[in-house]
Amino acid sequence: MIISTLNFIDEKFLRLITKFKPSLFCFLLNLRQFLILRRSISFHFSKNQKLFFAKEKDLTIYFFSPYRQVRLYSRGIKKRLKNLASDYFLNSIPIEDNDYIIDCGANIGELYIAVSKIFNKKLNYIGFEPSPKEFKCLSINASNQKCEQIALSNSSKKQKFYISSEEADNSLIEPKNFSNFIYITTSRLDELLTNTPIKLLKIDAEGGEIELLQGCEEILNNIQYISVDLGPERGLEAKSTFREVIPFLINKGFSIEKISQKRYTFLFFNTNF
Repeated sequence: MIISTLNFIDEKFLRLITKFKPSLFCFLLNLRQFLILRRSISFHFSKNQKLFFAKEKDLTIYFFSPYRQVRLYSRGIKKRLKNLASDYFLNSIPIEDNDYIIDCGANIGELYIAVSKIFNKKLNYIGFEPSPKEFKCLSINASNQKCEQIALSNSSKKQKFYISSEEADNSLIEPKNFSNFIYITTSRLDELLTNTPIKLLKIDAEGGEIELLQGCEEILNNIQYISVDLGPERGLEAKSTFREVIPFLINKGFSIEKISQKRYTFLFFNTNF
């Protein structure tokens, strides 16, 4: 009862201070971190970039959504990145230096930071993120890598892209809740990458997984592992796409290696390797 009450108060406090100016928000937040949570992580605002960023020892990550990211990072950036790595089974993938990792739905680039900083690997990373705000952060967080502001699907055409950045639920498929939409041109991944040997293809397409995979058909033989979020996020009915994705990949020679019920992520292995 006491813990739930404290959590409720903390939630109200966070929502309140997000309405303040960025400098005051960060000051109050850092007081909370030091006096209450006793954490070494600190939050700041870059006037040049017009973005927030969090620092913890040698880790720095830029973000634009203070309420969402503060909830994720308050207990530590490293802890958040380790949880993300676990969600996508990075510990089960033999990632080596110079491996290619393709991050579809890269958001602000947490996967890159997790692999490069937590696992200390030098990657060939390509991150795809169509949403403008997320892409701005991605291009900073993975500044020495290739980042593309592109939406991936099974065809190249102009489409609506629905934005719900506060909850990171941006999608080509119209969701139940969204704050805005923009028009973008989609691309097939197999038209952007041809003979590249890919260690890991990570997919978080907010319900557009099967279309994205159909746009990879010509290069699936080059991909060793696919880690994909198949949570109930497709369209107005918020359906999962596992019924479409699993048989599609099995028919292409992939096997299911691991399943996480926590986030409904699946790890597939290419049996042709």
